[in-house]
Amino acid sequence: MYRILEEFRLSRCERCRCEPNREVYCSISDCPAPHCVNPTYEPNHCCPVCYTGPNCFVGDRVISAGERVEIDEQTVCYCTYRDGTWQMQPHATCEQRPLPDPDLNHVPNPSPSEPPGEDETKQMDRDFRPRLDWIP
Repeated sequence: MYRILEEFRLSRCERCRCEPNREVYCSISDCPAPHCVNPTYEPNHCCPVCYTGPNCFVGDRVISAGERVEIDEQTVCYCTYRDGTWQMQPHATCEQRPLPDPDLNHVPNPSPSEPPGEDETKQMDRDFRPRLDWIP
């Protein structure tokens, strides 16, 4: 039996109170979704806590929001960020980057004993085109 105006918990998320009319009213805490894939549930606290900050999975690895992980030469993965908040997608977004085209960056190699002639230097200048679309 509870005293009038006494507050008590039925669980870590459910609080109750014995009112003056001897009725018991309970409320259940509404926790926001955690912004991580590895929240900690503390004893005597209802809502989980993300001690490591927002994060997501790349395979079985947990990465922090804002970190970009290169899976291979073409694949980069990251936690999704949209509308100013970290979206609660448990798995990272992965994108394919195009490999550089070796023909676009090919510069003729003059023989080491002779410096390139004027015509060869002009040709090398025309062949060089920076690849801005390949920058991660």
